[in-house]
Amino acid sequence: HLSGTGIGDLGDVALLPFSGGDSIKPVGLFNKDTEKATPGYYAVRLDNFGVNVELTSTDKVGFHKYTYDNPKDRRVMLDLGHILQPNWGHKLVDNSYLFVNDSTVEGTVRTQGWAHFHSVSYRITFSEPIETVYQYIGGKLRQDSLFLRINTEEDLKFHYKFPEKAEPLYVKVALSMVDTDGAEKNLEAELPGWDFEATRIKSAEIWNDALNAIEIQSADPTVMVNFYTALY
Repeated sequence: HLSGTGIGDLGDVALLPFSGGDSIKPVGLFNKDTEKATPGYYAVRLDNFGVNVELTSTDKVGFHKYTYDNPKDRRVMLDLGHILQPNWGHKLVDNSYLFVNDSTVEGTVRTQGWAHFHSVSYRITFSEPIETVYQYIGGKLRQDSLFLRINTEEDLKFHYKFPEKAEPLYVKVALSMVDTDGAEKNLEAELPGWDFEATRIKSAEIWNDALNAIEIQSADPTVMVNFYTALY
């Protein structure tokens, strides 16, 4: 997210784990009091779906961990039409998407808004094979064959359903401002494995070093929290 510009961009590659429902665009509900956030880590429970979400990252790769209450209905929505502020002129210009294999997808999203030409490429890899893919193009579910490659100016949404399993589902989301090859290279260079906890610890260490570049002292904990939150 951009801070202070008055017009929202980014938010380009939106993922949402969910269970149940037939909505094209499901919406997760959560309690702010149960959120957890520290530098390099975020966690939230999606109460209406019964899913615990944990996030960490490397420099260019997001690492997601989804734990479902219902192991029989594990789904993930990839929303490639997600716009932060459509009322300020932020709009989708172009979508290219490729179903690489049963656990990997990639593509490029182009929008116009605060930035006249904003292009983000991604490569998303799931820790398990996808069982079923539901494709929504322009808000309509495709009833015929699965399109492995799509190029369109229309809104794209995908619902991925995974086999029944009690273990968490992990997702790696690599980004590049250049192209999908760059996103793939970033993924291979920064996050070749699937150790979520080790990645979380490493991210915290990097942030700790950065935040320790400036040290202050205060008897008021609120002052300390405000300062380091602003620095973060």
